Amino acid sequence: MPDPSEGLLLCNRFILRRRLGQGGMGEVWLASDKALEDQVALKILKPSLAVSADGIRLLREECRHSRRLTHPSIVRIYDFHSHETHHFISMEYVPGTDFRRFVGSPPMECLPKLLPVIDALEYSHAQGFIHRDIKTSNIL
Repeated sequence: MPDPSEGLLLCNRFILRRRLGQGGMGEVWLASDKALEDQVALKILKPSLAVSADGIRLLREECRHSRRLTHPSIVRIYDFHSHETHHFISMEYVPGTDFRRFVGSPPMECLPKLLPVIDALEYSHAQGFIHRDIKTSNIL
């Protein structure tokens, strides 16, 4: 199975449009959902982790736990999917930029924008969920 690339069709449903970012576990792609005629984000497990039962299990658990979180400042998680050698999570697509654009800005400019993030972290911690990868590129 080819690496994720623009135009790749997964599960006869999701068409990859453009890569939004990458992290330790894989890549996040903007995709068109043919079934719902909408845009979604897909977190696709790295090929090196996709051959490991532990890697797949970790992604499935992330999906299962994240689906319990319902908060206006937390991206909604939809489902876990497998297609041949690709394993991925479908989730809400949030257009815009990430928090990296505020690096170096005066604190009073970014502080009001961080308050919803703090609220979301407090909520998720109360639910027993710890993000473990808070960084500017993960804050939209």
